[in-house]
Amino acid sequence: MAATLKLLYGLRDGQLSHIADVVNGLACACVCLGCNARLVGRNQGKVKATHFTYHQTPGCTPRIQTALHLTAKEVFAHHSTS
Repeated sequence: MAATLKLLYGLRDGQLSHIADVVNGLACACVCLGCNARLVGRNQGKVKATHFTYHQTPGCTPRIQTALHLTAKEVFAHHSTS
């Protein structure tokens, strides 16, 4: 059985959001970093690890590099010395 990558980050109001920081279901109001499709928060389950899933579209490949890039930009923006 092949391991699958869980989608742990989405965009909410243009900000990078981790699955642990949003409400469950469509109320999370998040979209995919790669394809901008609506995401569903799955963060209250007892059987599977918390993750996002796509609402109605098959989605794209999880964008770990995109999530890391946005996180780095956020860190630099908050800690920049101008």
